[in-house]
Amino acid sequence: MPVTLHICPDTGCDAVRKILGRHYSTEDLLNTVKLCHKYLIPVTSFFSVGLAGENRENINETWELWDKLSALEHIAQTKGHYWGIGTGVPLGGPITGPVLLDPGSLAFDFPEKYGYKPLYRNLEEYIRGLSGPSWHQWINYETGLLKKEALIELILESTSFAIDQREAYGFQNRSQSEAERLRLEADIIAVNEIECIAKLTHKKEIESKLRALKTSYDSFLNRNQNI
Repeated sequence: MPVTLHICPDTGCDAVRKILGRHYSTEDLLNTVKLCHKYLIPVTSFFSVGLAGENRENINETWELWDKLSALEHIAQTKGHYWGIGTGVPLGGPITGPVLLDPGSLAFDFPEKYGYKPLYRNLEEYIRGLSGPSWHQWINYETGLLKKEALIELILESTSFAIDQREAYGFQNRSQSEAERLRLEADIIAVNEIECIAKLTHKKEIESKLRALKTSYDSFLNRNQNI
């Protein structure tokens, strides 16, 4: 059975990482990955976007670290380090996703201490948010530096960056990248439309417009899936 190391650098900014209690430097992280590759251990890294202390300036440090990790994985694959380990190991560069403050976590229970401003105050509100039709409704906080709208924009920009990175390092071909960009374009439109629909007051009108939006969303993706 192949062994895979899963790491969560969370951010490329040392200052933001320390807020999370992760007291290691970017250099330490890169040296660990290089050591794993030396002994043929695949590494999968996960980045969270929108952490407390993160802003438009230091997000560039995260993207720089992302690029370095992608380059290291590309070199390892080019050298054939992962040949024959099977398809069960997730390879293809770092993975990204938004942050959620889960009820019961320290950041949810003591948000001010960890730099967050909760938008959902209890489990019921949290569940209601997770039941929304779009991922951006799951985001249940703001930070001292970023409002929710800015967090969503940063997540979308990071997703676009991730697509470019996977194509640049050969983790996916141009056709796959174009398909992901079209899905991202559709997601951006859907987020804006859902924000408008959420302002309506009549339940039947909301449900009707959400169904129409889903039909348009699926139709857009189906029309462009072979481009």
